[in-house]
Amino acid sequence: MHTLTRTAGFVLVPLTLALGAGCNPLNPMVERRATFELSPAGEAPLEVRTTNGSIKVSEGADLKIVVHAVIKARTQERADATTVGAASDANGSIVISPQWPGERMSGEGCSMELVTPGVNSIALVTSNGAITLGGLSGSARLSTSNGAIKVEGFTGAVDASTSNGSVTIVGATHGVSARSSNGNLKITMTDTSQGPAVLTTSNGSIELSVGSAFGGSLSATTSNGTVGIAAPNAKDVVTSRGKGSARFGDGDGASVLKSSNGSISVRGR
Repeated sequence: MHTLTRTAGFVLVPLTLALGAGCNPLNPMVERRATFELSPAGEAPLEVRTTNGSIKVSEGADLKIVVHAVIKARTQERADATTVGAASDANGSIVISPQWPGERMSGEGCSMELVTPGVNSIALVTSNGAITLGGLSGSARLSTSNGAIKVEGFTGAVDASTSNGSVTIVGATHGVSARSSNGNLKITMTDTSQGPAVLTTSNGSIELSVGSAFGGSLSATTSNGTVGIAAPNAKDVVTSRGKGSARFGDGDGASVLKSSNGSISVRGR
């Protein structure tokens, strides 16, 4: 992949730069820190994608997207030549990603912290790193193969998936889908959120806090742990070893909570 300085009208402007070389022979990496300004996504969906690095996105009042990047490369030359660029993909999304000089080498990675104007929808994808999302609205798709996911203050539906890490969502306003192969799930809905919540972990506990507007059916199962449903607006509550069910309000949503090894708790806010 070639280095981008201008792609589909998006200008790359390095603002600050700091260099540091790693001397550990077991991990001979060079680190470069840089800040870039990119044009906003506008009406297009925004996607941030990296490999071997964390992603943190928050909402800001500036009219541009500001990206603080930490680039780790095998050599000083590769670190200097690596940038962060934005381009339109075939689906019309604006994709922000690191641009390596040629193919990314083993062990190299880029962590990014973004402050962006409002978006219609956002996707954050990394193969090895934590994901943090604060503020913004629309819809969010979050995916990492190894790292925790945390969302707070986002308005809209959230789909979060990690193969190894916890998922924490605070103030969920709409439906939530969260999955982890190895980690706890902790979801707090707002008082006005109707849900539903579809939560699955193969090794971890599930905590779901719901408000008065939460509606529909709820079923919970675990192969090794307890199920407790103590929300004040829950009715027709049935619990037994490893299973539980209830109804909330008059909604027709279906919330499903599953754990292979951990307890499940549903309670009021």
